[in-house]
Amino acid sequence: MRRALIAVALTLIMGQSAYAADERLVVVELFTSQGCYSCPPADRFAGKLRQRKDVLPLSYHVDYWDYIGWKDPFALPGNDERQRDYAASFGLHSIYTPQMIVAGQSEGVGSNERLIEKLISDVKQNGRFEAAPEMTKNGDGSLRVDLPQSGFTGSATILMVAFQGEKTQVISRGENAGKTLTYYNVVRKIQRLGLWNGEARQFDLGLPADLPKGTDGCAILIQDPVSGAIIGATRMNI
Repeated sequence: MRRALIAVALTLIMGQSAYAADERLVVVELFTSQGCYSCPPADRFAGKLRQRKDVLPLSYHVDYWDYIGWKDPFALPGNDERQRDYAASFGLHSIYTPQMIVAGQSEGVGSNERLIEKLISDVKQNGRFEAAPEMTKNGDGSLRVDLPQSGFTGSATILMVAFQGEKTQVISRGENAGKTLTYYNVVRKIQRLGLWNGEARQFDLGLPADLPKGTDGCAILIQDPVSGAIIGATRMNI
């Protein structure tokens, strides 16, 4: 009996260790638009990725398709700029939708599920995971971010991303007129908190009520501003 219990305990410990190794969170950023006819398959794929514990999809709605006839209510001006920065880092001559950026290190058409799954797998095996941010709630309900010390010696940007987990929209004009579409982890705010050089740091983010209406999730991204690689991330439902 004792041997059986020891065996079970060892199995649980080994399982927890393996699970922890797989918990390195891969951030997948989807650039999409309600005015883009080819985007709905990528939006649905983001919904599938949202079910995974090891992947954090974030949907950045852009406004450069608004001229077609439908103004995307989720579009933020900074989203276009973020996509252009990625295009420059990848040597692309233009931006497009639907585009998925995987951990800031690779990109592909967001509706190409096989390609994106491969890019996610590649990052999990060979990507840079140098930061382990943690997010908790204080006693008053406010959010706190802790960055433990690590061997990282560069200078990385700390980003806070507030998002809405699921939102359904009826489209009445433009290329998707007449469709009712659902979007997942829609970015409602992105804020630069500061820089991180590998030393332990702590941030107070304030109360969830201070975030944009509809926000029910918050993520912290640690990003190398030179390569664009996201070297650490965490998320929390709020």
